Amino acid sequence: MGDVFTNPEAFGGLTQLGAGAVRECNRLGMLLDMSHGSDKAVRDALKISTRPLIVSHTGLNTRLGSNPKMARMMLPRLIRAELAREVARAGGVIGVWTHLADSADEYAANVRAMVEVVGVDHVCIGTDSKLTPPPDGSDRGRTNSGWAGGGFYFVVAAALRKAGFSPAEIAKIGGLNYRRVFAAATA
Repeated sequence: MGDVFTNPEAFGGLTQLGAGAVRECNRLGMLLDMSHGSDKAVRDALKISTRPLIVSHTGLNTRLGSNPKMARMMLPRLIRAELAREVARAGGVIGVWTHLADSADEYAANVRAMVEVVGVDHVCIGTDSKLTPPPDGSDRGRTNSGWAGGGFYFVVAAALRKAGFSPAEIAKIGGLNYRRVFAAATA
């Protein structure tokens, strides 16, 4: 379908099949998630799509957290500020990933950094495997295991409040922004 962040460029962005898939998703009212797309693939999708899209789980490539091993591993998956702004200008949202935060406060700081780049109307909680406990109940490899026990969303909402976000802004980040884009994409 197209190039991904984690591999060398092979297609120059989206392939013809990928471009057709974007058009078909728009026609069918399916939300596009470009989280694994390369910068060029995301830009291609933005040019083709007639509806907003999301990058559901990423972070700014300037906020690498305190774990050097995780930072090296995740850097290819992180978004540059300019591309995040392009997604926002097209009406989309960026989900801030939990992978680079060892605490709810650090996560709130990462959310704040993304809000400073794209505005509060274009940021949401980043989804991916970190919000799903392993089937065996262990917390191996989970950077947020220490703060998930209190109920992830409760702990994050409190940290966002502590970081200066208003209740209305927390509601947007916590789900209303995603809901708005989902409604626009699926209408």
